[in-house]
Amino acid sequence: MSPDSSVPDIYVAGVTQSKKLIRSSAVKKAYIASDADEKVTGVISDLCREYDVELDGTHTLAELGQMCGIDVKCAACVALK
Repeated sequence: MSPDSSVPDIYVAGVTQSKKLIRSSAVKKAYIASDADEKVTGVISDLCREYDVELDGTHTLAELGQMCGIDVKCAACVALK
């Protein structure tokens, strides 16, 4: 049975929550902001390689915040499975 593609992804914002969810294998895809500091996003990149999670680094801080439905910028977020 294929997943319903009409159901929107659920995004969880924040580096700490993203790390926790990547480690728990609950993540479909991870996002890091292209204009965020490498010190902040590097750990997410490393975890994605370690846990074989797709990583997207093409969005800005503001775009990730908007994707997550929050009123502030966001350096990292994940889409849940």
